[in-house]
Amino acid sequence: MRKSAGFGKLITVTMAAAALCAPVFAVEVSDVSALLRAKRYDTALARADEHLAAKPDDPRIRFLKGLALTGLGRRDEAIALLTALSADYPAMPELYNNLAVLHAAAGQPDKARAALEGAVKANPGYARGHENLADMYLQLAAQSYAAMLKLEPNNAEVRARQALLQSAMNYGGERAAGVPKQEAEVVAAVHAWAQAWSARDVPAYLAFYGRDFQPPGDIPRAAWEAERGARLKEASVIHVALKTPQVSLDGSRATATFEQSYRSDRSSSTVQKTLVLEKHDGAWKIVREDSRK
Repeated sequence: MRKSAGFGKLITVTMAAAALCAPVFAVEVSDVSALLRAKRYDTALARADEHLAAKPDDPRIRFLKGLALTGLGRRDEAIALLTALSADYPAMPELYNNLAVLHAAAGQPDKARAALEGAVKANPGYARGHENLADMYLQLAAQSYAAMLKLEPNNAEVRARQALLQSAMNYGGERAAGVPKQEAEVVAAVHAWAQAWSARDVPAYLAFYGRDFQPPGDIPRAAWEAERGARLKEASVIHVALKTPQVSLDGSRATATFEQSYRSDRSSSTVQKTLVLEKHDGAWKIVREDSRK
């Protein structure tokens, strides 16, 4: 079994939709499913809407419409649709799993956890749900340790536990491919970077920058790290808040854009931030950072 802090892929048409499928409308389901597999999300959405105009409560096509919306990047609409569908069909754990993936990608770990708890409640024998829920608990534990170290930065016992947890989260090497899960990993990395910054944990903060990171203005890397470390240490309090990052993926490279609010006892600002990250040895690292007002 995979032992990592990522989330599983969206359950696809071959699983949940098939479980909901009846022979009478198999052609419609097959057509929309084929379009989704071909990544023709616009056409799949149009075909689903045509079917739902006549049969608005068809659970199979509603589910496939959710996958089409996800493929088009319309995450909020997909979440709303799958939430309503899971309320109508609470015994389908795959629906909760997909909601968890979407909530995780949106940087909403509490909602992702609740969705996964719904999955294993719906079907206690649903192995993927248990695995993903365990991964979710690992991420929540990592966040709690980061918050604890913000309050007590010299707590050696907590720092040691955090290191052990990180080792467990990284166990297993390169994680399986899958765009939704990859996106969730990038969002988790961005939020962890912001947490390390808020905690004024200089080593943890700098560790999020890859070996190929180019400091702005062609500043030497060593000088940039010294300047950033001094800035973190001179502030008594730092709070960095992010609006949900929007992520685009290109193989092992990702671009995350978001609104960043920074507040300390010395200054405050709100900027539009873009981070370009690359995946090395199973971890997403920042290779470029741009800000604009």
